[in-house]
Amino acid sequence: MSLKPVWTMLFIAVLVAGCAPGAPAAPPTAVNPGAGPTGGGSGSPDTILLFAVSNMDALLYDSLIDAFEAENPGVHISTVSIEDVLGTPMPFDQWPEDAYLRLAAAADVIAAPATRAAVQQGALLDLAHFFEGDSSLKAEAFYPGVLESVQWDGGIWSLPTEVTYSLLYYDKSLFAAAGLDYPQPGWTWDDFLAAARALTVGSGDAVSQWGFVQPTFDPVAFVQARAGLLFDPKADPVSARLDDAAVVEAVRWYTDLFLTHEVAPYYAASGEGGPGRMFAGEGMRLISSGQAGIWLSSGQFRVQAVRVEGPGSPGQESSEQQGEAAQPAGPGPMGMFGTEESGVAPFPVESPGDHSTPATVDGLSISAGTSKADLAWRWISFLAQQPAGQGGSFTVLSTGSLPALTSVAAASGTWDRLDAETAAAMQFAAEHAYFDTYDGAAHDAFRQAVLQVMEGGASPEQALAAAQTAAEAVLEEEAAAAPTPVAGLTVVETEQQALDAGAVIIDFGLSAGPGPFGQESMSGLVEQFQAEHPEIIVEVDSPQIFRGQLDLAGMAAEYDCFQAPPNLNDESLAAIVNVEPFLAADTGTRKEDFFPSALEQFVYQGQLWGLPGNVSIDLVNYNHALFDAAGLAYPTSEWTTGDFLQMAVALTRGSGEDEQYGYVPMSSETNDLISILDRLGANLLDESQDPPRVVLNTPEVVEAFRWYTSLVTEYHVQPVFEESDEPGSSMRDRVALIDEGRAGMWLSSGGMRSFVAGRGEVAVVRGVIEAPGSDDTYGVAPLPAGPNSAQGSGFQSVDGYFISAQSDARQACWTWISYLTQHATSTSALPARRSVAESAEYRQLVGEERAEAYLASVNSGSRPSFYQRISDEGNWLGFSSLWLTDAYERVVDGEATVEEALDRAQELSDNYRDCIIANDAFQDMQAMSACLSELDGLNAMPGGQ
Repeated sequence: MSLKPVWTMLFIAVLVAGCAPGAPAAPPTAVNPGAGPTGGGSGSPDTILLFAVSNMDALLYDSLIDAFEAENPGVHISTVSIEDVLGTPMPFDQWPEDAYLRLAAAADVIAAPATRAAVQQGALLDLAHFFEGDSSLKAEAFYPGVLESVQWDGGIWSLPTEVTYSLLYYDKSLFAAAGLDYPQPGWTWDDFLAAARALTVGSGDAVSQWGFVQPTFDPVAFVQARAGLLFDPKADPVSARLDDAAVVEAVRWYTDLFLTHEVAPYYAASGEGGPGRMFAGEGMRLISSGQAGIWLSSGQFRVQAVRVEGPGSPGQESSEQQGEAAQPAGPGPMGMFGTEESGVAPFPVESPGDHSTPATVDGLSISAGTSKADLAWRWISFLAQQPAGQGGSFTVLSTGSLPALTSVAAASGTWDRLDAETAAAMQFAAEHAYFDTYDGAAHDAFRQAVLQVMEGGASPEQALAAAQTAAEAVLEEEAAAAPTPVAGLTVVETEQQALDAGAVIIDFGLSAGPGPFGQESMSGLVEQFQAEHPEIIVEVDSPQIFRGQLDLAGMAAEYDCFQAPPNLNDESLAAIVNVEPFLAADTGTRKEDFFPSALEQFVYQGQLWGLPGNVSIDLVNYNHALFDAAGLAYPTSEWTTGDFLQMAVALTRGSGEDEQYGYVPMSSETNDLISILDRLGANLLDESQDPPRVVLNTPEVVEAFRWYTSLVTEYHVQPVFEESDEPGSSMRDRVALIDEGRAGMWLSSGGMRSFVAGRGEVAVVRGVIEAPGSDDTYGVAPLPAGPNSAQGSGFQSVDGYFISAQSDARQACWTWISYLTQHATSTSALPARRSVAESAEYRQLVGEERAEAYLASVNSGSRPSFYQRISDEGNWLGFSSLWLTDAYERVVDGEATVEEALDRAQELSDNYRDCIIANDAFQDMQAMSACLSELDGLNAMPGGQ
């Protein structure tokens, strides 16, 4: 049996919480009078409490940890990565069977609710006596059924912090068009079916609109909503009721939605995607394109109808402008800028007393092996009383979630921020919820039975009778295999022992999440470092995502030392430490060992203010098999744009579904274009002016731009991707060409870089890191050079390490950051130290060919990249890609010559710059958007007419 972790899904809310209509500017946080890095100076803690939390959720606890430590002098909360403890690369990976035992040995408190298996294993502490001693935490203090969901075997095994209700969403415009009233709390199953039938347009293979869409096919939620729990975990042993008459009727009703009434789409297991595999593609497309009347989504993982509008559209006001009284979007869209099109409703009921809305509880558990139970309880009870909870404002678009305590929901204004419809749906859901706490494998027998009905022609009675027998066998096996509680479980005290021996704690910040580090490699580096330096405890953290990437001053205010881009200016110098004195005293770290082009970015007013760490370099990836089939030699470090074009032409062949292209832009044409312009020495930024001016129509830009667009217009070696209403379709098409062996070359650029696995294998990052291919599949080479490449850039970006001027642990920080620069595993690209980049260890890590390509790139060119240079100016210059995209599309579509398109782009860029200057909008996103909206002809969006 494998366990799924409980974690906060940030899929949409992380991206838009700061800009969604009605989203608060920041999550509610307790006041911390002692904010800022402590560095282990006076006032250093004497007690460490270890807190195991997912990497994705850890960011949400920063301010709460600060506040708790301020209220509890001498106490330090040290976070432990759940993913590191379990060896699971991603937060949503399956947990191993002994997950809670591992976590209970690694931390005093676990940011996950109890499971019955964890209790059987003896991993968790019974909290009943703590609840008995706290009159504010009786069952009635929680929403109905919440506390009971963590009570069994005579104990209370978690402190609930959040409850999430699965809700139904609907397209208001489709209901209106069909003349239907919107669903109301208390609507019935007959109402649901009648609406779904009225909303379905067409039949058979000609359905153009579906009454109901369940993005992930799973019958459990609906069947239990109608028939009650399938398994009774409170029985000893657990009992199944799959062949119960009510369950049979519920399965018949559910499968009839697909098979008889044909109001919902279904993909057979043998068909494309398999059951439940439609979400990323067809399910999302149906919902976002207005072809779904009703759909199911569970709280934090929410699918919503989207209508994207440009800046300046209604509903775009910032949270700061709206103020504290602003109303959230409720069931509104998930787009960056959107209009409200979807409504929300609880599950239907058959009778008023039914409990039909599925609900899950998130919570905090305490290790049975802790020696600090009282402090652990103090910490989790503090968290349960905070309005942010685990979800915080990251659930702003997740209308299915509430703080578990009714008093917290009321005090934090949760209900006040909901629109009337959403509040009514949530209230009804809370009063009519059910909680399924069975966490065994017998659900699989039920799902297989439903598939037999859907695909095998079995009747519900036949399928469920067989499923009952199979489930009883599973339950019998689970009862026989129930573990004996582990004896002698203790939480590791390594950090506490080091602290007792006088160790210094340094808080190390990563500017925007893990950055260049894989979490596994970072945790390994920390472990190795602390083994060599037991006098230093390194704690790694990141700023909360909703705040965006902090500048150097912002990072220095929160961390002793940190990793960040070198955006040096007069303000940042006051916040960080000049590292020249440390460098002079450290014979193991020399300026001469760093690549000059990278080191130069950390020099300001003639002094060095940080150490370069990670050099990001774009490369050309190529398909070995296609080159071999065309009889082409592989690209070398000395190849040119002429060589690239000759190879691309030779690689392009076929037609239709078999067409093969010499070159495919991986993430976007504009990303590749800017990288190539940099490489060819086309200077896009005139820094002699103040503020800098983007230049788009100089002779060198025109010629490089002409060369790039000719790949489509003249040589036809590159596909043109048409816009589609289906989200992500362009990216999937690009990836498919590479996966199917129909792309000869592509750049690892922008946000879709190639990921270098431990053996030097290459796999494309497509939102998640996928299994790497073999060394025989793909090769890499530096970007091809042109006549002016000596004046171009050899890398795309560089970041490094800084020490806060507020830190009391500067020497410890220097020891740590200089250590990072000495290790190849501290970066996923090129280490900034030449001795490390040229080492046998690094070459073995990334492969000889990739190492040579990186070195050839970084040693070429004399100018930082365009993106590196504009990063020093704030966000306002980042919109330059809009005009390049517009110019590119006009040339490719035959609407303008290269010169005409770039002259127009230059005019728009200059007008935008003038507006920014006139309105002093350099740091004001709303003012930037207003300037974009004023541009004649572009309407602030690429490709606008």
